[in-house]
Amino acid sequence: QFGFLDNAPHIFHAATAADIEAIQKRLPPGVMEGLSEIVFSLGEHIQLEGEDSNIWDPDPITSRIGVEILPGFYKGRIWGTYDHPVCRITLHAFVFDPSKPTAMPTVAYFKLQILSTFVHEVAHHFDHTQRVARGRWLAHEEEKIERFADDRQHAWTQTCVVPYLEEAYPHDVAELLQWLEVNGAVRFSLGELIPDRRHFYVSTIQQAVEETPQGCSGRYQPHRETVQLRRKSENRRSL
Repeated sequence: QFGFLDNAPHIFHAATAADIEAIQKRLPPGVMEGLSEIVFSLGEHIQLEGEDSNIWDPDPITSRIGVEILPGFYKGRIWGTYDHPVCRITLHAFVFDPSKPTAMPTVAYFKLQILSTFVHEVAHHFDHTQRVARGRWLAHEEEKIERFADDRQHAWTQTCVVPYLEEAYPHDVAELLQWLEVNGAVRFSLGELIPDRRHFYVSTIQQAVEETPQGCSGRYQPHRETVQLRRKSENRRSL
């Protein structure tokens, strides 16, 4: 079951219900059993939770706190949530300012980000309803719970999300990777564009990718050597 709580011209839901259903078919059987609902929203109130919420800036359109991830696109501080009492996943939309168009192709990039978030929340659901229920570890052991979700997110992003996007959106993926190669002077694979959260929340490669469109406006241009060093460093950490 899907629910859309926020819809407006400036609200951009990167993933569709069809995307979610396609990823579900690729995930291991049973991991989504008992999930009650998948909701698409801005998540304005959840963004305000946490001790560091005061350091984030509101976007100029909706005033939701977050960050400008690319020129004209704002993400919330939190990408998505899993509400375990009701077994509900919520995925948070981007806010789009049409007066600030970005040069970078965004379809494949944003789908990658939000679908990777989705499988992270699915891991929390699986952990809560099946692993924790069997006594694998206590539900209050937050570090272990998050570590398990990060591990499954990395595996399912690379084995489910990336292949799906390459098959379902080949033009958008090719357009994104070609644009990054031309403007960033480095050829990436799609799987490299998502951070491995077992080691870092925002990777240096991801930072370089999101800084490249600013370079097209003369604000920043990552050097090929710098990005190559970042790639080697992250590959070593992932081993």
